[in-house]
Amino acid sequence: MKRIKYVDESIAGLHDYRRIDGSLASWDRYRSFRDGVDNLLYRQLIDELVRNQHGICGYCEIRIDNGNRQVEHVVPRSVCPELELEGTNLIACCSGGSNEKTENRGSKNSLSCGQKKGSGVLPDIADPRAVPCLPSLLIVGADGKISANSGLVGELGLEMREVSDAIELLGLNARRLQVMRREVWEDLERMVMSEVEDLCTEAQKLEKGKDLALKMLMPGSDSGELQPFFTTIRSFFGKAAEAVLRERLPEWI
Repeated sequence: MKRIKYVDESIAGLHDYRRIDGSLASWDRYRSFRDGVDNLLYRQLIDELVRNQHGICGYCEIRIDNGNRQVEHVVPRSVCPELELEGTNLIACCSGGSNEKTENRGSKNSLSCGQKKGSGVLPDIADPRAVPCLPSLLIVGADGKISANSGLVGELGLEMREVSDAIELLGLNARRLQVMRREVWEDLERMVMSEVEDLCTEAQKLEKGKDLALKMLMPGSDSGELQPFFTTIRSFFGKAAEAVLRERLPEWI
C-alpha cells in the first residue's frame, strides 16, 4: 500500500450530479446516472480514479483492468453514509479475489482489499490517502509476506497491532497475493543478478541499483502506470528505492 492523492471533489461530475438529483442523490442512483445518452458517469469516475493511482489497486497494488476493478469507499457507506458521494472518500480497488476461477473463489481466506474489508474501518495510519510517503509503512519479504515497518511504527508512537490488524482486515497476506509478490521478488533477483554480475566495486553496484530502482518505481513515460506490487519492488531495492522516491516525490504518489 502506498500513498494515494486525494481526488478533486468534482471528479466525474459528482458535484453536478448531487445538484441535479438533489434530495434523491445517492450512490446507487449515481451508479446508473447518465450525462447524455451513453455517458455513464460511474465509468468516468473509475477511469479517473485508476489514472490517479497510476493503474494499481489502492490496497494490494495489483494491476487494475476493466474486468478487475471497482470503486471503494475507504470509510464504508454503512459507517458514514454522508460520505458516499464525496470524491475524497473514493479510491479504485481490484475485485479482491472475487473473480478468481478457483475452488477457493469467494472464500474468506482468498478475499482481499474492499471485498475482505466490507464494513470494517481502517485505522487512520493505514488509510491509503494518509499513509506516510517516506519511508514505507509496510514492507515485503522474499517470501512475499507483507508486514509493518517496525522502525516507522515505533517512530510514530503507534502499536504494531494497529498495522497488523489493518493487514488482516484487508487480507493483504491472502495466499494468492503472497505467491504473486514472491514471484515479483524472484524476477527482480534474476534481473539484478544479470545487471551487476560484471560490475567490480560496491559503489558501481549501488549506482546500478539506484538506476534499476528508478526504472522500476517510476510511472511509465507513455502509460503513466506504475509496476504492479509497488511496495514489493520498493522493499526489494531498500535504501536505493527510498533515495529515488525521495527525489521524485510528486511523480509516484
